[in-house]
Amino acid sequence: MTAFQTPAPIAVAVDVLAGQVTVTASDRTDTVVEVRPADPAKKGDVRAAASTLVDFADGVLTVKTPKQWRTYTPFGGNPTIEVSIAVPTGSRLSGTAGVGRILGAGELGDTTLEIAVGEIIVERPGGSVTAKAAKGDIRIGRAARGVMRLETSVGELEVGIHPGSAAHLDTNGAVSNQLSPVGAGEVETVQVIARNALGNIIIRHAA
Repeated sequence: MTAFQTPAPIAVAVDVLAGQVTVTASDRTDTVVEVRPADPAKKGDVRAAASTLVDFADGVLTVKTPKQWRTYTPFGGNPTIEVSIAVPTGSRLSGTAGVGRILGAGELGDTTLEIAVGEIIVERPGGSVTAKAAKGDIRIGRAARGVMRLETSVGELEVGIHPGSAAHLDTNGAVSNQLSPVGAGEVETVQVIARNALGNIIIRHAA
């Protein structure tokens, strides 16, 4: 586990080949990073976790899998890691992964995520989100404002709209719009730009 004093929101940049990445924003004055092997019994996972680079400089936290661990092995699979990061509320997040899941929890700032195969979840974005998957699902739990740019070739796109916020939809794909009309008056607007080649686009009220 690695900790840094961060009294203000920071920027997070994560780049891993295979694994589960969880970034949680909360009211705190430090940033804590933990990198673990997905399976402690697998030597490849253990070495990949031990070799993952963690660095913090000029307000930017970088977590990156070294290049020697970024080659796909067709018979043994990819060395897989688990990354947990706790950051101050409002921190920005950018992340890429080859295979796995990226989860943004708490109120993050602007977020940009990309995954080849797997799942992207942003529970409660405080800003705009750009998320792209070659094959996989993308889910936004509760968006109150900002622009949600979502794209997948195969999978499901789901956006929960904060009650009381309006939504402007620009979609390409099979759309299920479950929203009810918003009353007159000044309300915040979520712009949803969603592209899905093969799968559903679900727009609903957040629970």
